Amino acid sequence: MITQESDYRTSFRRYLAILVAAIGLSFCISTTSLAQASGSIAGTVIDEQGGKIPGADLRLRSRGGAQFSTITDQNGSFAFKNLKPGAYLGNWDTATGG
Repeated sequence: MITQESDYRTSFRRYLAILVAAIGLSFCISTTSLAQASGSIAGTVIDEQGGKIPGADLRLRSRGGAQFSTITDQNGSFAFKNLKPGAYLGNWDTATGG
């Protein structure tokens, strides 16, 4: 009887240790994935009359100095993807000097 109770306690402790380790590991994985969040900025460049502007050169610069650029498509649409959270300064230029 004593050995069965001892085996039961050992098995229970082992199960409990595995359960605690699994919960701890899942917590670490979930907080790490949250820390790697990224965002995007997308839109359409239009003029004062609402006309879409294709070929506009758009640039972003982060406070940390990272620079990104893109050109609007034929519909005036653009997207900056996989941006780290933070403040950005943007500017644009068109082929016509806008």
